[in-house]
Amino acid sequence: MRNPQYKEMEWTKGYWPVREAQADVAAWEQSVRQFLSDRKAIGDIVRDPRTDLHALIPYGYGGHTILREVLVVADHNAYHVGELEPV
Repeated sequence: MRNPQYKEMEWTKGYWPVREAQADVAAWEQSVRQFLSDRKAIGDIVRDPRTDLHALIPYGYGGHTILREVLVVADHNAYHVGELEPV
């Protein structure tokens, strides 16, 4: 939503690690830090009184609004949080 130079990544190559990739504690911690940073950024966008949630993203595709993108992020996060198992 914030990057006018954004280019859509190749599916699935740009979105998923290679099958053989092994994550360690440091990789997990980096993922958590990135998740929390991204979550804060989305919250900042939503809380900003200058944000028009119904505005089209000028460099988006398909006429996406800021609200649509926020809802996609919330849905995506809810799905994956549901996959986590308590330790």
